[in-house]
Amino acid sequence: MEHSQNLDFDFKTDEKFEKKENAVAIIGSGPAGLTCAAELAKSGYKVTVFESKSEAGGVLRYGVPEHRFPLEYLKKEIQPIKDLGVIFKCDSPVNSDSAVEDLLKNGYDAVFIATGLWKPTRLNNKNISGVYTSTDFLSLMRENKAEQLKNHISGKTVAVIGGGSVAIDSIETALKLEAKDVYLIYRRSFLQMPAEEDEKMHILNAGAHLLLLNLPVDYIEENGKLKGVILRRTELGKEDNDGRRKPVEVPNSDWTLKVDTIIEAIGSNAEDNSTKLYPSVSVDNKNIIKINPESCETSVKGIFAGGDIANGPSLIIKAVRDGKKAAIAINDYLNNRSKKNEK
Repeated sequence: MEHSQNLDFDFKTDEKFEKKENAVAIIGSGPAGLTCAAELAKSGYKVTVFESKSEAGGVLRYGVPEHRFPLEYLKKEIQPIKDLGVIFKCDSPVNSDSAVEDLLKNGYDAVFIATGLWKPTRLNNKNISGVYTSTDFLSLMRENKAEQLKNHISGKTVAVIGGGSVAIDSIETALKLEAKDVYLIYRRSFLQMPAEEDEKMHILNAGAHLLLLNLPVDYIEENGKLKGVILRRTELGKEDNDGRRKPVEVPNSDWTLKVDTIIEAIGSNAEDNSTKLYPSVSVDNKNIIKINPESCETSVKGIFAGGDIANGPSLIIKAVRDGKKAAIAINDYLNNRSKKNEK
C-alpha cells in the first residue's frame, strides 16, 4: 500500500449517538478498517475489529517508517476509536474455512473485510541471505529491531527494486542505517516512477543512485549468500493500459551490479488461501475482492470490503475513503433490513 503524507482520520467526536443492537465485525485494522470502525461506532453500532497481528494499525503500524507516521501519533488516532466503544481483538486471525460467512451466522449482522495485501511480489522464491521484501524490512524497523538490521546494512551496498513510495521508504531507511551506497533499480524512467515528485527528489538529494531503465533478471549468490543482481537494460515502447510507455527489454544488454543487500519493493498480493475465508464472495484472477466501488458491497449480502484487498495496491487515503463509504453502506443495509423485519 502506498501512503499519503497528510492524513486526517477525524476519529474524535463529542456527539451523542443512539446505541443500536446490531453488531458489525471488521477484519483488519489498517486505514480502511479503522475508519469504518470509527464511523460505525459513531452511528451507535457494536463494532469488533479482528486483527491478526499483536497491535492494531495494519500498514500504518507495520509498513510505514517512523518518520512518516510516528507510532505515538498512531496510538493517539486509535485511542478515540476505543473510546467510542470499539472492541479490538489483536492476535486474532480470522483464517478458518468460510470464516467470514460464519461471522454472519454467529451474532454479527454485517462484516467488513479490510485485510490489505500482505504477500509480497518476489523476483524469485529462492531463500538467499541478504534479500529482503520491503514488508519484512520495514516491519523489522517498526518492531524495534533497527540495531539488528543495522548490522546487515551499515557500510554495505544496498539496492532497492521498485519505483513507488514504499521503495522510497526503503531507501530512506537504508540510508538512515548508514548504508555505504544505495541504488534504486527501476525498469521505467524517472518521470514514470509512481512515487511523488518530492519523494524522488528527496532521495536524490540524500545521495541515492538511480538505475533507471534497468530490469532485475536474477540474483547472483554464493553458498546461499547474495553477491549481486543481474540487470537487463530496457527502453520505452508503446503505452500500456495505464497510459505509461511499456518497458521493452534490450537484447544482449545484461550486466551485473555487485550488492550486499537487496530490498524488493515491487508490490504485494492477496494471500493464496485468502478466498477460503469467503468462498461465496466473488474475486478476480488475482484474488482481489470484487466490490461496488460506490458502496464497497461484495457479491454476498451483508459482506463488504475495502482498501487494498478490494482495489489492489493503492493509496492509504483511498483506503480511508473506502472505510467511510463502507460505513455508510453498512448503515443503510442494516436500516433497510430492520425496516423489512418490522413489516
